Amino acid sequence: MKPQRHRMAATDAVEGPASPAILRDTIQLSGDKLQQYTKRYDAYMASTKVARDSLRANLQAVRSAFQSGDHSAARDRRDIVMRQSEDLSKKDQQFEKDLKGLLNKDQQKRYDKWKDDRQKSQQAH
Repeated sequence: MKPQRHRMAATDAVEGPASPAILRDTIQLSGDKLQQYTKRYDAYMASTKVARDSLRANLQAVRSAFQSGDHSAARDRRDIVMRQSEDLSKKDQQFEKDLKGLLNKDQQKRYDKWKDDRQKSQQAH
């Protein structure tokens, strides 16, 4: 995987799945289904908070090491970031699989577009 892809995967992993606000405003999920998602999302994000905070801290440490010229430390931390982001990404993908049951066809299309747009935006950075 290229470094650019590592950053994107790590950024996705830090952010996690779509927030309830995104599902409400962009995907147009509402009512009981939105409440159901919100409960699941809140519980999931609470259960992965420590891992996300650790990944965020390690990403910052990689940036700091790289900016200060300590490429060896940046490389060492990058390996940790890759492992953490892969683990969180797998968990996020499993969480998102359950989302399909909540969305109708149009909402699923909007969700897929939102995911594509998010990836394109991260690639641009």
